[in-house]
Amino acid sequence: MAIPDDNRCDLGGRAADACSDMLASFHAAKIMRSQAKQNLEFKADALTESICRWEDMNVRLLHSISQ
Repeated sequence: MAIPDDNRCDLGGRAADACSDMLASFHAAKIMRSQAKQNLEFKADALTESICRWEDMNVRLLHSISQ
C-alpha cells in the first residue's frame, strides 16, 4: 500500500519508511476489523432468524400437542 507524501511522517530514511509501514498496517487493520464486524453482524442476523424459526416451530408444536 503506497502512502501519499502528504501522509508520511516528517522524518528521513528508514524512520520515514517505518512510519509509512505503520500507517499502512493501521489502515489495513482498520479495513480487516470493518470486514470482520460486517461478517459477524451477518452471522448474528442469520442466527437470530434461525432462533426465531425454531421458536415458532416449537410454539406451533406445543399448540398442536395441547389440543
